This record gives sequence, structure tokens and C-alpha cells, in this order.
Amino acid sequence: MPDIATKAEGAGERRPVFLEYFDVAGLPEEERFAALVAANRSSHLTRLSGGPFAASARFWRLGQQIWVDQWLDPLVFERDIQLARSIPLTHYSVIVILDGACTLTRGEAEVLCSAGDVIVTDVSRPERSCSTRFHSLHIRIPRASMDAIMPPVALHGRVPRSLALDVFVKHVTAIADSVDGLDEVQAALLANSTCYHLAAALVGVVADEDHDVTALPRERAKHFMAQQPNGSLNIGAMCRALGITRSTLFRAFKPDGGVLAFDRKRRLVGLHEALTNRLDRRPLALLAVEYGFSDKEHLRRTFQDAFGYSPSQLRAHTRMQPHHAAEPGSVQDNFLKAIQSLKA
Repeated sequence: MPDIATKAEGAGERRPVFLEYFDVAGLPEEERFAALVAANRSSHLTRLSGGPFAASARFWRLGQQIWVDQWLDPLVFERDIQLARSIPLTHYSVIVILDGACTLTRGEAEVLCSAGDVIVTDVSRPERSCSTRFHSLHIRIPRASMDAIMPPVALHGRVPRSLALDVFVKHVTAIADSVDGLDEVQAALLANSTCYHLAAALVGVVADEDHDVTALPRERAKHFMAQQPNGSLNIGAMCRALGITRSTLFRAFKPDGGVLAFDRKRRLVGLHEALTNRLDRRPLALLAVEYGFSDKEHLRRTFQDAFGYSPSQLRAHTRMQPHHAAEPGSVQDNFLKAIQSLKA
């Protein structure tokens, strides 16, 4: 998220899993919704109400999971096929509705979800969600963590109500209510148990008949790519691991210009996101290698072709954008310095 009203809460040594607090309330009214749009990279957003816009969220890291406790004014979230195809299939997105309601549109079907419901979203698929004033708990769980204890999940929508699902909701809300008192080890252990609670709630759930990630080559291939070191993709090894032919694989990624073109775009999008993160001060050369681009000139040319500007231009532009600077010595200033020291 951007540096908009971002601050640490309380003593940093007592909240090792706390990441940041995001709130647009401190911005001029005309900039508030735009700030949320800039911070959201997985959906297109549209307002549903007039007047001052409100959005706030608290972020924690529990083990390898990111937890977000968020409050949002009425919105439409929409992800089209082009945006969906650019998102790496690396995690399950789990949303627990605490207050408010939303209507999910999947194809021609509409499903109303309200407080107590749980939504599992496949970020690699198109969707539309129309919500009221909304309070939810959003949990990003690495697919590898879930896939280690159950087959890949093809569910894209509301999880059917069950006793196991009620237990899952009580489990995650209890963690959210107590997370500020947890240390890093406790948080990681509870995150691990969250995977098992979710797996229990998904036992017997029937996946979409037309979208089985265990059967569709494209989804399985995207999952495979996300598990490989950036820039090391081997087509032959992928085909052997997935048990599919090269022609099947190339057919699945033909709209993207091929498998390697998709993987390159996936890595470019990841690098673009890292370069727009003001908290990430690592040198461009180091970030480039992390995302699998070892040739500086090749990266500059490829990045320019994809986005219309070079990586160095993007980073310079991001740093020049006005933002709410922390007062020297303030809690926010100390928090930002702590984050930067972790990245050093």
C-alpha cells in the first residue's frame, strides 16, 4: 500500500507482526478515492456513493500470510480477463465478512454474501463484486501452504455454510482480535493452524464444473511458474512435471504470446509493483536480478515496451510524487525507518 496515513501503532517491539495502518481520512476529500485506486492492483474500482470517501485497513504478517482488517465505503470491484491473466497464481485470497454485504457476479450468476460468510477468490479469474459499507478480514494464504495439506482448490465464490466453516470464522476473528499481543513465533504457528481450519471447511466442497485447477493446463502451469525462481523457467521440465505436451501448453498461453511471454509479463508486473513501493529502497539492479532480469539493457528495453517508460523513470516518478511525510522523530517516522532497516 502507499505511504498514505501510514503509521505504526504502539511500541514496535510489542507488535512484531504488525506491518502498517492505511487510512485516507487525512487526505483532501478529492484525493481519497484515488489513493485507494492507486493502492489496489488486482481490481478496477468504482464508487457507489457520493460525499467524502472512507477507507482504512490494518496489515499484519503472520508467518507467510498477510492479514488485512479493512473498512471500505460502498464500492464495485471488477477484474476483467486481461487483468486476471496478469496476476500470478501464488496465493488463495480468503475474505471473511464481518459487517455489511456484497453481491458477487460469476458469469451470469449472482450470489449475495453477508456477515459470517467466507469468500474464496481465485485472483486469476474475472469477477465483479458490489458491496455496501463493508468490514472484512482479508487473508492471503500461499497456495503451497494449502496445497501441501489438500488438493488445489478451484472454488471461486462463497464457501457453503457448515459447522467447520463457523469454527474457521471464530478462529480467524479471535486471532484478529488478539494479534497485537502475539510475537512472531506465535503468529506463525497460528497462521499454520489457519490453513488446517480452512481445509476442514472446504472438505466436500464441489468446485466449479467448468474450472478445475487440477485439470486445466493454464492454471496448473501458472501455479508451477509461481513456485520457480524468477527467470529460471524451463519448458521441458514444466511439461514433465505437469504431465502435458508442449503443444497443449503453448495452446493454453497462445493469447499471451506464449508461455515465456506470459512468464516475462508476470515478472515485469512484480518488478513494477516493487519499484512503486516507497518502503522498498533496494537498488534497481538488485530488484532486477530478484525478478529474473540479469541484463540491464534488455530489462530497460523490455520494461519500456511493456509500460511505456523505463524502470529508472518509474522509480524517479514515484519518489517525486507528493506524499504525507512523517515528522522527524514521530511514531510514523520511526516505523518507516524500522521497515527500511529490515530491507537493508
